[in-house]
Amino acid sequence: MSRFHAHSGARAALRSAASALALCALASAPAGAKAKFTTFDVTGAAGTYPLAINAAGSVTGYYHTTSDNEDHGFVRTPDGTITSFDPSGSELTMPGGINGKGVIVGYYQTGEVVHGFLRRANGKIERIDVQGAASTYLFAVNDANTVTGSYLEGSTVIYGFVQGAGGSVTSFGVTGAVVTEPLAINAEGDVTGVYFDYSDVYHGFVRTADGTITTFDGSGCASAGTDPTGIDNKGTVSGFCTTTSGNDFVRAPDGTITMFDPYGSTGTSANGINRSGAIIGDYLADDLLHGFLRTRNGKTISFDPKTSIATYPWAINAAGAIAGYYSDGSSIHGFLRSP
Repeated sequence: MSRFHAHSGARAALRSAASALALCALASAPAGAKAKFTTFDVTGAAGTYPLAINAAGSVTGYYHTTSDNEDHGFVRTPDGTITSFDPSGSELTMPGGINGKGVIVGYYQTGEVVHGFLRRANGKIERIDVQGAASTYLFAVNDANTVTGSYLEGSTVIYGFVQGAGGSVTSFGVTGAVVTEPLAINAEGDVTGVYFDYSDVYHGFVRTADGTITTFDGSGCASAGTDPTGIDNKGTVSGFCTTTSGNDFVRAPDGTITMFDPYGSTGTSANGINRSGAIIGDYLADDLLHGFLRTRNGKTISFDPKTSIATYPWAINAAGAIAGYYSDGSSIHGFLRSP
């Protein structure tokens, strides 16, 4: 599984309602009304799916075309210019992260093999494969051009790795895990992600830049699944639990976990965190999927692009700009929410 398994609906899970305090926060949040939405689509796309945004406001993600039934990569610069791209020979391109220099990482498929890629701001694409791996997946990159992801060894075991700007690779695995999958990296080189035990239950981990690995689960989530989705520069982790009574969570650097849910939610996932600790995600209420922003002081703001019946915020940058996608009932469009 990957950071992007939400696109198949696998990350959707029932959640319990939150407290009346959250209702007050949603109802009294003026910032949601002041925000500006920009909708965009890749030309010729049947669906446009932004997945990451950098500090300058450049957005990357993928788009689907019905003509070849394939997924392709794109980058949208702050002036609105959209450039599509694919590594040579790609049958599926999945960008996952973009740093402040405009470097994009992700993975692509050729036949039965998956390769990692790094696309520089000038458009040059480099293939990245862990030596001896059957397949390599890249998910995130920081401003030092340190990348993180996972690789398949043989046919069953998946390890995590980090690769420095000079190309040095450090692989690692959580003890007792059959799958170790880093999903996000911060400026310090700390990563967070999921690991699967032999009962096929997934749990969270943090690996600091010195190689120390700490595992954790959200409150009440140890037997059902804990899914970290982002890490800020102080080491605070966002994520959610896959339980019918679970919540989104914030894990502080000292290990303290705070659970939360947008009021009235029956299904929610915290999808990312910026370097200041603001968290974005989506939640289900009244048969509609809405976006939410949880500020670093715990205030929750609900939002949706106009005409949206399902909103998926996917990334937030340091300035609070949010990138994601939404459905209007007939197509999937990209959006940018500026504070």
